[in-house]
Amino acid sequence: MSYYENKWFKNFKTKLVACNTYDNSELLELEFEDTIFFPGGGGQPMDRGFISLVSGGEVKHRYKLEDIREVDNRIKHIVSRDQVLSSDKISSDKISSDKISSDEVSLDKISSGDIVCLMELDWDHRIDGMQQHTGQHLLSGCFYKLFKANTKGLHIGKDVSQLDIDGEFTDEMVKKLEDYANDQISRAINIKNYVLKEGDSLETRRPLPSTDGDIRILEIEDLDINACCGLHLDNTRDITMVKIKRYYKHKSGTRFEYLAGKRAVDYLLKRDRIFDSVLNKYSAGEDNIIKSLENIEKKKDDYYNRSAYLLNELIKKDMEIYLSSAKSNAKGLKVIISKFDNEETWYLDSLAKHLVESGPLVLIFANKKQGKYMINFMASKTTISEHTYIDLGKLFKSLANEYPLKGGGSKFSASGVYDSEKNIDILLDNVYDLYIGVL
Repeated sequence: MSYYENKWFKNFKTKLVACNTYDNSELLELEFEDTIFFPGGGGQPMDRGFISLVSGGEVKHRYKLEDIREVDNRIKHIVSRDQVLSSDKISSDKISSDKISSDEVSLDKISSGDIVCLMELDWDHRIDGMQQHTGQHLLSGCFYKLFKANTKGLHIGKDVSQLDIDGEFTDEMVKKLEDYANDQISRAINIKNYVLKEGDSLETRRPLPSTDGDIRILEIEDLDINACCGLHLDNTRDITMVKIKRYYKHKSGTRFEYLAGKRAVDYLLKRDRIFDSVLNKYSAGEDNIIKSLENIEKKKDDYYNRSAYLLNELIKKDMEIYLSSAKSNAKGLKVIISKFDNEETWYLDSLAKHLVESGPLVLIFANKKQGKYMINFMASKTTISEHTYIDLGKLFKSLANEYPLKGGGSKFSASGVYDSEKNIDILLDNVYDLYIGVL
């Protein structure tokens, strides 16, 4: 097929030999004398593009390629019946001057015959696939040459590709591998792609498949020789570069996420620009940015310790005020009720936690925020076990029946929103009287 022999063709003229409805759907299945559309294989995704009917040297009907299937060594092209409207111009030297019997002919009216068609390849998708796939062979060969580690699996993804390798690896091993692989790219090594001749024996990195069909071989001198049905580049320099993004343990081996070609270049350019902005932000150079960030971490830790100390001192002072003024009921339970105006929630949460753990105590805080009150009822589990008549969640629910209060909770904690400013003092006084009045 021409996707092997003419893999650098972006457009290709051929003739239609069969056209059928595909799987009782609105799609059509087309078969041609030849094709440049690769159906996928060896972990590499299928090609994308368009198929056009040509008449008088002009594209008359253009259809999007939806899928490619290989059936009994025949390539089936699945297209939509809907025409694609496009302003794309195709060079006239790529279009045959052969004519279709009628300018009005369209695919859903064709059964078979010598109909001239033009295949338009999505070249960005094709070259990306070849770069990722050839990059995988380069990496696999480097893994094997440096560490005798073989490849277990491959997935070429839309954004990143995955390569599964036998064994475990350290950061130093991965750096060595990455440097070595990119050095091989710079050597501009020719890459051979060929069909193994019948009767020939060949020592490959992995055992050859058992098949009656052709066995295609990819060979990178001194690095890799292996059976593969994918499409590959002709020289390592066309890979441009490879980049290991990350790696992690996967089953009995290691999974590597990698980029090759334009993906790797775009990724590193983006990171370099981000790195430049970081250097500018911290007025640092490449050689001292780590030290600058370490100094920032030390200052942050110092500020945190100072802040924690001051917060602790403030809470101790506030606790003394609240506890010294709090009244106890006949059962020794202290009740603290306080109303705040736009106080910091994080501070009230910390203060409340320390207060309820200080002894048998029920705490009611109301904090005004944007015309509403954030209400919190709190008591420790120890307090609830000693004063079994307390059920803050039940109390909260009963108050919600009388006041504009929404929320809920458990025996020892309940919270919600008092959706008004009216009668908030009455609600708090009622709660206070309820627990202070316990005999």
